[in-house]
Amino acid sequence: MTYTTSATDAVTGSTPVTCTPPSGSTFSIGTTTVTCTSSDSSSNAATGTFTVTVQDTTAPVFNSGTLSSKSFEFGTQIISETFSANDLSALTYAANDTANFQINPTTGLLTNKTLLSIGKYNVKVTATDLFNNIADTVFTVTVQDTTSPVLTLPAPITAEATSSTGTAV
Repeated sequence: MTYTTSATDAVTGSTPVTCTPPSGSTFSIGTTTVTCTSSDSSSNAATGTFTVTVQDTTAPVFNSGTLSSKSFEFGTQIISETFSANDLSALTYAANDTANFQINPTTGLLTNKTLLSIGKYNVKVTATDLFNNIADTVFTVTVQDTTSPVLTLPAPITAEATSSTGTAV
């Protein structure tokens, strides 16, 4: 953070200003009071303060690699997707469908809690930073049945005709 200060005196003219913390310092998130002083050639001093406020209002950004939706065959699905986002501070992850899915709030690992029924599940994953800036993305899980039925048939049958039209089998 850089800032400019100045001081003038009726007799001396321009006088140097010293501030703490000085211009160019790194300011932490929050509000910092800067104290400045200046003295003229007669040792008359003036002191003043101002505040510098640094804030984080930028939402996290999900990494594009974590946004692909998935399809699973019914009965075989085990969802294990890690969502990640970038931010200046630590993130907490959450998912909206807590009946079917769970997400590790620290790592962003999303897994299913139950065997999912056939259908589509739109899971909204949210990343929240320490300053309550929020980003979300929707991950679609599609559970489908693409497996053909398995037939169980008897061995070939040979039957004796009981009439001129055949026989009941």
